Amino acid sequence: METIRVKSEDLPLPPTVAKSLKGKEVRFFKVDEGYLIKLVNDPIREAKGCLKNKKFSTQSYFRMKRENMALEK
Repeated sequence: METIRVKSEDLPLPPTVAKSLKGKEVRFFKVDEGYLIKLVNDPIREAKGCLKNKKFSTQSYFRMKRENMALEK
């Protein structure tokens, strides 16, 4: 299955569609009626930045894990 990153000048799409797809990865599927264009879901990319400004870091995570392990002993 081929995946492409859409640039607005790559496909002659209506301006609103081209703007909403620009920079996104899409897949083309052959169906009976023609082609289906579907966005590629990338959970890692979608999660990027979700903890920003949440005062959560790997250091605090590992400190919490050490505290939990100490409590289990």
